[in-house]
Amino acid sequence: MNYKQLIRVSSLFVLLMILSSFSIRNMMSNPSSPDFPPVTTVLDISTNTNQAICTNGTVTLRNRVPDSHRHEWFTTTGVKLQEGGDYVVNNLTDTREYILRVYAPEAALGVVNGGFESGNTGFYTEYRLGRNNSRGLWPEGTYRVGRYPRDYHTNFSRSNPHSGNRQMILNGTRNAIVWRQQLNVEANSEYIFSAFGCSVASGNPARLRFEIVRANGTREGLGTVRTLPATLGQWVEFRGEWNSSQNETVNIQVVDEVSAAGGNDFAIDDITFRKVAFVDYRVTIRVQPRLTVTGDETKQICSNGSITMPIVGSVHTYKWYRNNVLINGATSKTYQKSPFSSADNGAYRCVATGDCGEINHTINLTVVDDVNISSTNQEEIVCEGNSYTYNINVTGSNLTYIWSKDGGGSIPSTISNQNFIINNMTQAKAGTYRCNISNSCTSQTIVIQITYGKNIESHTISTN
Repeated sequence: MNYKQLIRVSSLFVLLMILSSFSIRNMMSNPSSPDFPPVTTVLDISTNTNQAICTNGTVTLRNRVPDSHRHEWFTTTGVKLQEGGDYVVNNLTDTREYILRVYAPEAALGVVNGGFESGNTGFYTEYRLGRNNSRGLWPEGTYRVGRYPRDYHTNFSRSNPHSGNRQMILNGTRNAIVWRQQLNVEANSEYIFSAFGCSVASGNPARLRFEIVRANGTREGLGTVRTLPATLGQWVEFRGEWNSSQNETVNIQVVDEVSAAGGNDFAIDDITFRKVAFVDYRVTIRVQPRLTVTGDETKQICSNGSITMPIVGSVHTYKWYRNNVLINGATSKTYQKSPFSSADNGAYRCVATGDCGEINHTINLTVVDDVNISSTNQEEIVCEGNSYTYNINVTGSNLTYIWSKDGGGSIPSTISNQNFIINNMTQAKAGTYRCNISNSCTSQTIVIQITYGKNIESHTISTN
């Protein structure tokens, strides 16, 4: 892989799918490069459920990046969330995407003798070269390149180099350039300036700053000023990032900002200036809503009706129970029986199981039986003064009776509901009567035709 080019997007593929809830995408110029971790070992995911990420759930993004690869977590808008480690996302309410940025070990960009193994060569410093003996660094503002600080100052520690066999050892002075080197940089590229430092004597630790001195003389600080630990020989890395705006030759330098004369004795080692190379792994977390139930818990239906679980969410299985007894074969969101009757009234409980758990809901059901008139239409002659009674045979639930008479005549008060009663028949009571019997589901009508019968007058005939 060429580290002089920033890794950018060239291909998109799904790295991992866990229960159709996650996708992980990797953008890199050369996925087979040995400098980056194998794609399948970069990341895995664990959740607080074994099926899906649900609303208000928690997910842990577990990185599997080797320790040799620096890595950071970002949002898709570039906000840095965390330096390395596993990233925990709480209270998820919608689909989110995160970026795990993995940095490859960058090749040093032209830094000469950054580990000082070649001795006192390849760099500029404002410090004077001290003598090669145990008092060589007694004067402030002197330095030596060697193995142990105590070899050049009897009050310095016997600290090992950060790596290799040599380090740059300094008796610090006020605001001096510790180390400088000239390099060529490319336009619009990101660089990391890094070095390791440690204290070699007690008191007033050094405060080191990275600077870029551009061709026009402008000095640009990189990162924050790093104060070295007071513990002698404790090496720490300090680094700064810088983005170049043009092709040019620059001086990169380390400056000690301590202004006091006492203390300020330190060593530096393993200086590098590297062009950044990284790969982004994009993690999409898809959130599914938890199962919720809406709607009334009491329902009235007709004989040809059905009941439906008023549920929202992704469901895999349904089970219906009537009065806590499992209904065999009822395994869908809607339960229908052909036909229902009032004998089926009861408490119907549906148990729905989905990606986001299980939910129970009970519907208290009442069935409205259809109107069914078993009586037939009637035609009857009723003689004057006589009475007539007819009871309509009808079944059904919640019945309503509406009587009417053709021509709009009045209805005798003795006629109500399923009872047709005429007392003391008169010609005015004759006519066609209709009864419409209905409920919320169906209706039927029966007709009763009443004809007025005139009584025959009787006379006595005398034969005398």
